[in-house]
Amino acid sequence: MELYQLRTFIAVAQEGHLTHAADRLHLSQPSISAHIKALEKETGLNLFDRTPKGMRLTKQGETLLVHAYKVLEAGQSLLTEAQMMQEVFIPKLLIGVPADTALPELSDLIANLRDLYPGIELNLEHRLSGALLKDVRTELLDFGFIVDSAPPPDMQAIALKKIKFRVVAPISWAMQLEHANWLEIASLPWIFTPSECGMNRVAEKFFKAHHIEPRAAMTANSSTSIFALLVAKAGVTLMPESSAEAAALTNQAVVWEHGAIEGFLYYVHRHNRASDPVIQALQSIVKKLWPEKSLLVPA
Repeated sequence: MELYQLRTFIAVAQEGHLTHAADRLHLSQPSISAHIKALEKETGLNLFDRTPKGMRLTKQGETLLVHAYKVLEAGQSLLTEAQMMQEVFIPKLLIGVPADTALPELSDLIANLRDLYPGIELNLEHRLSGALLKDVRTELLDFGFIVDSAPPPDMQAIALKKIKFRVVAPISWAMQLEHANWLEIASLPWIFTPSECGMNRVAEKFFKAHHIEPRAAMTANSSTSIFALLVAKAGVTLMPESSAEAAALTNQAVVWEHGAIEGFLYYVHRHNRASDPVIQALQSIVKKLWPEKSLLVPA
């Protein structure tokens, strides 16, 4: 049994499809299929049910998946320990920074890491939350910060702070919004952010949970474009509460006062990095910079 087979097994289990797992691991679909068949042959277990919609874990597969995570975590721990036995241990970290929310604590995070590991190599990669999460999953990033309404179940996550999003509309629509409910707000034309944006992901889950179908009008990928579309009376949109209040101060936009959508800022890393001393140190720094986190984990 090889570690790469377990990585493939985990990827197929998470993606539910050979093609998606192949894209994620940058391998061919026949290679992915061969890894799974070899693992099934060696274990003597049927790990997946093959269905028209993709690959679904069997009960035996679900049990083995738990152990696969532990084996990969142990392998990562071994490599880290070997690195630390070298004369000079200089960790390298690829950090996922959310492009869809402010992270003022980032400078303190970096300063703390540099104090703990002088000479540490840090690379900051800016992504929208959805893309960032995918890159942490596929090991293109060591850890990251995302905006979402719930923690990803396949990651170790810490809820750091609550983020409230408010509905904002052109100032001339103020009377229309004054007594509106969510269904009436949803019937207005909406300006959405890209699907990978954390705010959009939070909104999509909120609308689905409340059986609301907003009327999508257009998509904009920057706050400047969104505000320009608001001023042009193209539709309503969501903004973080602080941005919504700032927009209202221009007297060109109005904030709907009868509702809000809540999300969270999460710190995330893969389960197989839990025993990595650098990641453990990082978690301690994160908990120090966001001490209120324990009160904010959503039910």
